[in-house]
Amino acid sequence: MERLFQIRSNREAAAGSRNVLLEYGDSFCCWGVWNRDEGSLLKLDYYSFTGDAVKNTCEIVELVRQETDRINALITCSFYPHAVVMPAAAVADADHVAGAVYRDMHAVPVTDQVREKKMLVNHLVPAGIHNAISKHFPHSHFLHAYTPPLRKSLVNARDHISVHFTSRSCRVMATKHGELQLAQIYAYSSPLDMVYLLLKIIQELEMPKEQVVVYVSGLIEKDSALFQELHAYFLHLEFLSPQKLVLADEVHPAHYFTSIANLAACVS
Repeated sequence: MERLFQIRSNREAAAGSRNVLLEYGDSFCCWGVWNRDEGSLLKLDYYSFTGDAVKNTCEIVELVRQETDRINALITCSFYPHAVVMPAAAVADADHVAGAVYRDMHAVPVTDQVREKKMLVNHLVPAGIHNAISKHFPHSHFLHAYTPPLRKSLVNARDHISVHFTSRSCRVMATKHGELQLAQIYAYSSPLDMVYLLLKIIQELEMPKEQVVVYVSGLIEKDSALFQELHAYFLHLEFLSPQKLVLADEVHPAHYFTSIANLAACVS
């Protein structure tokens, strides 16, 4: 397990105005302390790993327990791909849809409500991770990575694809004529992987390539090979940054933190 970067602020927030946030997936985990009053990240650690994801995430949950006091809840967000987005009225027993689709009855099913769009997101949290979080933080919220951008969209373009990059994976959400068409977590290993993936999505969904806006956020730099390859193929390529975010330093670009800031915003 490797810590990619760390942010620390000298400023403090009252216990009643701070949230402890945790995002996790099969190759990364990050956690931070969010000041609701200021819209600022007071603390953040970002880890990448290639080994046992559940074990590594549980170790980070233990670190969070040690570094936080008088906190009984985390706001957590899963980037595991085992999730299904559906209309709220689609099925009577939404809690078991993802388990049936992905044939996994051992993970813990969770259903997020997206009242703004009358949708549900049923997803599976690995049992080990769910148990570790619930043990130390019994009043925690378990959301999926699709839920914050559905609750609090940061874009207005009717035809767009948003891509949030984590360590060796990404969340892709495609919207056509203002309606969500696709939400998926993908693994990738090279910039061309992402180019082919996005071109395939545009083709399959019959989206107008010359008009589609591709928004990128997360672990991607403007001078990186990944950004340059995407820029060569997509006319409208933009960084998606949080609308309101105060950082303790200016070393890291704001779009690194779009997802975790959106997570904080959707539960504030």
